[in-house]
Amino acid sequence: MLIACIGYDCSGNRYVINKVQLRDYHNQRLVRTFGIDNVFTNINENYRKDFRSHAKGKITLDDGRWRTITDLAKQLVGTAIPQPASDVANMRLDSLGQSVLLKISLHVLFDRDPLQLDDELMMEIARSINFLWTESKSTDYSSDANRERLRNALGYIREYVLPNARQNPLNLVLLAYEKLWRVALFCFIEVTFRQGAKAEWKQVLSDFLADPTKVRFEERGPGSSVVSAADIVNEVLRPYPPTKRVYRKFHMAGKRTPRL
Repeated sequence: MLIACIGYDCSGNRYVINKVQLRDYHNQRLVRTFGIDNVFTNINENYRKDFRSHAKGKITLDDGRWRTITDLAKQLVGTAIPQPASDVANMRLDSLGQSVLLKISLHVLFDRDPLQLDDELMMEIARSINFLWTESKSTDYSSDANRERLRNALGYIREYVLPNARQNPLNLVLLAYEKLWRVALFCFIEVTFRQGAKAEWKQVLSDFLADPTKVRFEERGPGSSVVSAADIVNEVLRPYPPTKRVYRKFHMAGKRTPRL
């Protein structure tokens, strides 16, 4: 009944606001915190349609672009691995995952050379996003100092004019980075270290890494137990949906005030 936008009180009355407006109230915390104006915070359908089209165009890549991105990611990881190799045990996998995914995201979204992006700058952006995102869930107030640090760091990536939220690079960066760095890290940990993980899973991903094409992404071997890279990606995404919780503001027909 909630999903269908029919009254939660079992009256059968429908809400006087649409599905997008139902979630708009809670997402305003992201507007206050990050100064964004994207498909999750704007209820204007024309703008939402244009934003989706623009974002889809950014991430629709052919096999050649995927090969380029793969090569760049390999170089980023290789550069980050300490020498001598004995120091690898002291690496922070979470920091590595944040840095690599953020650099690749900025390359895809804004055509920045990921090999030229400063590591300290990337970690400043990553830390600020993570802190402000967590803070926004618990309070209506967000630290001006943290927002200013994030804004200054982003200024090195792409200039935008305040208070024009539609030019804010975070409109796209948050969607590409905030959840997915964790997903990528968890996928690596599950496939590499989880007890019971099959060797073939690593081999499938290794084969895809060597030939990152759509055909290889979906290709399965002859055995019934063999999975594709697409299968692994879909499975790791399943427990980590884009929206972990959906908050809605209900305003039913016949009611004077809405209810959260």
